[in-house]
Amino acid sequence: MLLQPVLDVIDSSGELPGLLSAALRDESIVVRSYRDVDEYLEHHAKDHPEHDFAQAPGCLVLKVTESGLEALDPYLRLKACRLDNPVIIVSRHASRSLAVASFKLRAFDFFSEPIETGLLISSIEAALRYQSAISGPWIPPGDVGTSGRSRQGPFHPSAAVAASQPVVTNRR
Repeated sequence: MLLQPVLDVIDSSGELPGLLSAALRDESIVVRSYRDVDEYLEHHAKDHPEHDFAQAPGCLVLKVTESGLEALDPYLRLKACRLDNPVIIVSRHASRSLAVASFKLRAFDFFSEPIETGLLISSIEAALRYQSAISGPWIPPGDVGTSGRSRQGPFHPSAAVAASQPVVTNRR
């Protein structure tokens, strides 16, 4: 039995969950909303007392509201709890240093507000494909969803395999 993918959204303003629920209505992706990291961790502590999120299918969109590098503190808390699902960070106060730090901490993607919804949806679908390549819980039902958007986004799971292979050059 294939599990339905889950998109967890942490957003204190409550704007992103409604936007993503409407945009993903036809994609058979469950969207769950949380006000903050504490609520998210409390919910998952009930399901996974040992805080092992490796079994949970899906990805997470984390909206950070702070400015500066301390904006990544909630993400660091999630990583400390062994969150293995891809995390997409959205920031209202984005800076180049914040984006670079996010990627160095292995965030799947980074967006600054205002967000272009189509790009965010493509990133979410790519994160779900990546997660399914690792754990295998979700296989998209086809190349094109019912919304008409192509499921072939900027990331393809075979790219991760190719990127992990060493590059050999012949030097003389």
